[in-house]
Amino acid sequence: MKSDVIMIDNQGYGFHEAVEQTRKVAEFKKMSKQNSLYLQLCAEEMLSLVRSVTGEMKASFWVECS
Repeated sequence: MKSDVIMIDNQGYGFHEAVEQTRKVAEFKKMSKQNSLYLQLCAEEMLSLVRSVTGEMKASFWVECS
């Protein structure tokens, strides 16, 4: 299963949608509340690294699971 692909940039565009897609994947996979929060935290931490990049940057974000 692969979530929708969200376009993000280091200005914050798409971050809310990316976290929302992460939550939806956790819900779809029937993850426990704790594991769902771990997955969301991982996504948020990764997105914060994107935000720290200097210069203009655009990327695609998705969650993939089997």
